[in-house]
Amino acid sequence: MSLVLFDLDDTLLSADTERAWAEHMLTLSLDIEEGFLDKLDLYTHQYRKGELDINVYTSFLLKPITGLHKDELKKPIEEFCKETYIKYEDKVTRSLLDDHVQDTCLLVSGTLSFLVEEMSSIMQLEHSFGTEAELVKGVFTGKRTGAPNFSEQKVLNVKRWLSSQQDQFDQIYAYSDSIYDLPMLEFADNPVAVCPDQRLRNIALERNWKIIDR
Repeated sequence: MSLVLFDLDDTLLSADTERAWAEHMLTLSLDIEEGFLDKLDLYTHQYRKGELDINVYTSFLLKPITGLHKDELKKPIEEFCKETYIKYEDKVTRSLLDDHVQDTCLLVSGTLSFLVEEMSSIMQLEHSFGTEAELVKGVFTGKRTGAPNFSEQKVLNVKRWLSSQQDQFDQIYAYSDSIYDLPMLEFADNPVAVCPDQRLRNIALERNWKIIDR
């Protein structure tokens, strides 16, 4: 049996679900700061260039829901994730999930964990890691718990999870679109670049890694 590490945004799904969530928050009667979409565009541009400060970005995403109880967001999150999955799943999504239906799959994403967990449930993936939002008595504080599940931290979290497992895996597959996930791809026996950004595409070509394009 193999272990499979899936990135979420622009990998298993054909779009950035966290950006979609940020835009969706504008419809939820939240306290959104002026210029929110302009800042979102800036962070998206920085991400594409490999220059994003993930700590600043995570704080930006959590600010609109600060002070809300998790139960207030349960239904909006479920509805958003269901609609987003239907909108952005495609033949690559279905092919990757079908290819590894007999394997142990982890959804390993830098996206906020309450989105990652719901997407994982929709895709019937038993395990997932995301960036944890801090809750105090069920209320979002606007802070994180621990480090963002991003870049090298993904590998650390996977290694920690592996140390708690009794199963032995023959090999590890990893799928991602982003240069930020180079550590996770290098950790795997079988790295696969899915619609990769240009920097990752160049590395994949140099190293003869499999590339999947939509």
